[in-house]
Amino acid sequence: MPRRRGTACRVLVLYSTYGGPSRAAADALVGALRRRESVQVESVDFLERCMPAMNVLARFAYQQTPAFFHGVTGRISDPRPDDERGALFEDLQARGVRSLNDLLSSIDPVAVVSTCPIGAAAAAEVLAGQGPMLALAVTDHSARFLWLHPDIGLYFVPSRDVRDELVVKGVPYDRIVMTGVPVVERAVPDGGRSVCRAELGLQDRFTVAVAGQGAISEEGDAIALLVRSGLQVVALVAENPRARDRARRSAASFPGQVVFVDELHRYGVAMCAADVVVCAAGSPRVSEALVRGLPLVVYGPVPGRERDNVDFLVNMGAALPARDEADIAERCRFLATHPERLGHLAAASSSLARSGAADAIVDRVLAGSSC
Repeated sequence: MPRRRGTACRVLVLYSTYGGPSRAAADALVGALRRRESVQVESVDFLERCMPAMNVLARFAYQQTPAFFHGVTGRISDPRPDDERGALFEDLQARGVRSLNDLLSSIDPVAVVSTCPIGAAAAAEVLAGQGPMLALAVTDHSARFLWLHPDIGLYFVPSRDVRDELVVKGVPYDRIVMTGVPVVERAVPDGGRSVCRAELGLQDRFTVAVAGQGAISEEGDAIALLVRSGLQVVALVAENPRARDRARRSAASFPGQVVFVDELHRYGVAMCAADVVVCAAGSPRVSEALVRGLPLVVYGPVPGRERDNVDFLVNMGAALPARDEADIAERCRFLATHPERLGHLAAASSSLARSGAADAIVDRVLAGSSC
């Protein structure tokens, strides 16, 4: 699909909202693109826009034991086992590709960047190696659940492990760029952890950042257990109203020991104030913690992609897994009283950190397009 002359320099970012940090990574890329004066960007939820029925199914199926999407290699038309030609492929052939073709024709981008593997493969089907540059930004620490389409031009990956997996699966080495996962890198005040704690009204002592509803649940409030263990908590709840209400009650019950942050732009200060981050295995906070070199306590991985992510983080020494709310509190209490172990986790997290991923991806995409 060749680009029409005289049109603006447009970039399309595709993402998905079922599970994982795809949307957060797309937001980081959109922010980096908007900082380029010559670029116009449009961001689209691929499944919601092009395959709405499948989007509803994905939200339910992602939480189940069978993986919603099994990694495949090749084009839609390539022969593959029957168990890989289910409802997803049928809907993709019947509606998804056609709908995406209409979208691409209306936007007429010079480049397409997807944080959703299915969206990247669908775009590859439409473009067939012609026209706009096409790239996939991988947000998982495993290549097991990717769709490796031969017409995807570039893969931006979070780690050497994923790069090596892709090479083994047949992706040419020169199509793989190790950038890290794109995250919104929020500004923090000068002065480090003590200054950030003071800005939040916290004491200058061991602090746990807790993100997500799973650790702020009706079954057993991890925040209360953490505070009763003598720890100080900052709750990151901007994206979840139910978690916000629970955190607000915890803050009222433990004045001075719990602070809740319900504005995304303050997440940088909140994480800067923390010694350790507690979050779900599929949370975008995982990548933000790694960028800041923070140890992680991760819980609740769903089968498939998230389990692979937890295995990677634990094997690399950057995270401890937790079974439930009580185990979260136990893990954090252990780290608070074992600074040497905390230091080892922080060093491992820092070794995985790759700041500036969004800008690095945008620079490479724009350099390879006609912008």
